[in-house]
Amino acid sequence: MNRKKLIILVSAFVILVVGSIFSWEVRENNQFQADLNPTSSNLRSVKLNNYGAWGWGIGSSTTPTAELQSRLETMASFDKIDYGEPAEWANDTNCRWEGSQKVCYPGMYWDGLSPQSLKNLNPDIQVYRYVTLMSKNINDSDWNNPANTTKMWGPFTKAEIESNDWWLKDGTGNNIIEGSNLHYLDVGKTGYKEDYLSKLLERLSGKGFDGVVLDLWWPKMITDWMINKGKTVPTQYDVTKDADLTNDNDPNSLWYKNAWQPMISYVASGLKQAGYKIVGNCAGEYNSGDVKYDWQRAQIDEVVYEQLAWD
Repeated sequence: MNRKKLIILVSAFVILVVGSIFSWEVRENNQFQADLNPTSSNLRSVKLNNYGAWGWGIGSSTTPTAELQSRLETMASFDKIDYGEPAEWANDTNCRWEGSQKVCYPGMYWDGLSPQSLKNLNPDIQVYRYVTLMSKNINDSDWNNPANTTKMWGPFTKAEIESNDWWLKDGTGNNIIEGSNLHYLDVGKTGYKEDYLSKLLERLSGKGFDGVVLDLWWPKMITDWMINKGKTVPTQYDVTKDADLTNDNDPNSLWYKNAWQPMISYVASGLKQAGYKIVGNCAGEYNSGDVKYDWQRAQIDEVVYEQLAWD
């Protein structure tokens, strides 16, 4: 074997061994910390510590208790876990495709899933509630049945939203909708941030959650969901119609200044005062160079990235 081939083989072996040791250490310690060496004391590095993405899965009123208990034990093996209200209930129309047929299971409630039941199995676990910042899902339990408020991704009922006119609309009056089921809400509307915090604290109270995972961070809602999608901008957020901002080259200025910043500041402050930690799903890396994302990142404790939030 010549010298060149020997060097290549030895180098490949070293890379393989080092990579295996690193992977083993991550699995063994069940944690990964990305220390980005922040330059500001107001910012924190992203830290993922076995942060669990865990769906309750298909259940029915006939699912054996032993199977549910096994799922609970799996869930409790994580250091941190987040789940939404629908996880406590197998949806009333809990359906999935089996081959070419759509099979639906009856709804059920299992009171074995709770922050306390998880902490009974793992006293060190931190349990977070998944909540959206600015949307209403048509799959929420109250969408077609106003009396049923048991399963909602956010703190507001459809009736509350409609009575306060909190739907986010484009310049022609049409709701801003993601896909077919997610209707966005206007966080800048009068009373929105106050009622959001009040209702969220009410739904969290006494349940044993350590904090919340807040989803749908849109500091650039005007460009991301209106201009870039060919929609017109509503007057209250249209910088071209504001005498003080006619020369502003950022279409998101009014949304950010008058809606987004006040909302995030108020809600984050209120949650922290109540003793809850705040995790943002895709809320932004820090020192990103984008002042909007850097600011909101500084308001919260940690960030997870999409697949790690129970959705």
